Amino acid sequence: MKTTRTFFIAALFIINTSIFAGNKENWNDSLKFSTDKTLSINDNIIKNKNIFSFENFDNKGKSEQWIDVGLRIAPQSTWMINGNMIQDKNIKYKASFGYFGGAKLGFNFNEVVAINIEGLYDRFNQSFSSKMDSVSWKKKTQLTFIDIPVIIRFTNGWKYYEIGVNFQTLNNVKGEFSSDSKYTVSEFTNPTKDQFNKSNTSLIFGWGSAIWGAGGMVFTTGIRIFYGLTDITGSNYRDLSYPNPKYPGYKGDPAKNGLKYKMTKNVSAALMISMEYDLGYFMTSSCRRKHAFVFFSH
Repeated sequence: MKTTRTFFIAALFIINTSIFAGNKENWNDSLKFSTDKTLSINDNIIKNKNIFSFENFDNKGKSEQWIDVGLRIAPQSTWMINGNMIQDKNIKYKASFGYFGGAKLGFNFNEVVAINIEGLYDRFNQSFSSKMDSVSWKKKTQLTFIDIPVIIRFTNGWKYYEIGVNFQTLNNVKGEFSSDSKYTVSEFTNPTKDQFNKSNTSLIFGWGSAIWGAGGMVFTTGIRIFYGLTDITGSNYRDLSYPNPKYPGYKGDPAKNGLKYKMTKNVSAALMISMEYDLGYFMTSSCRRKHAFVFFSH
């Protein structure tokens, strides 16, 4: 009996020793990466030298969440929409154009859903002209904003769709006026910064498609629409005179003429061209106590 127990213990020792020897390399890899070890994650080949912290990580700790960065540029059709002005027979809206451009930081939860935060310089224009026979004039208002869009983006293959909120801070206001009549510029309302709200909010809708990609870089093009939720007119100028330019025959306070005050909202449609670049992904140790960020090596 004693001999059988001794043999059984010896056999267990030999088996355990063989398992340890056969998996020694995997064991060491689970404790510490070799600096030359190559990982393949999300079809991206990355070198371990790009990891901030090397210890106690294994392949089980890899994540499908990654960070990307990008640039945006877009010409846009811009409109300051006011119901009273649209109905005013003495004022004509003219097609106006601006642009925006800037950068973005994206957090991708997976291959479908991402959140993008952008920083944009946004130029917004609106031109008006006279429809009166007695007076001929032209007027242009130019607004510049610093935009912070927060966007949820959905990707389906090469196509994408986006919805979000844009937070605007007014940066500058300019105006131009010309007239071939006897009326001078001083008799018309010229835009100044205090006539506008310092901040505005708008909804964002967009869609588009990738057009080319290689080495972690993708170029996309698409349509983005902004629809204002708040009044751009400052509280001290909320009457029919603004953003209307005053003109001969101006009737004054809308309340005295049976008109209700209507907000002026910024609305625009842009053709957006973007460059996206996959920066890196997150990694967690097998014990869940350590984290690292890994740069993609494209």
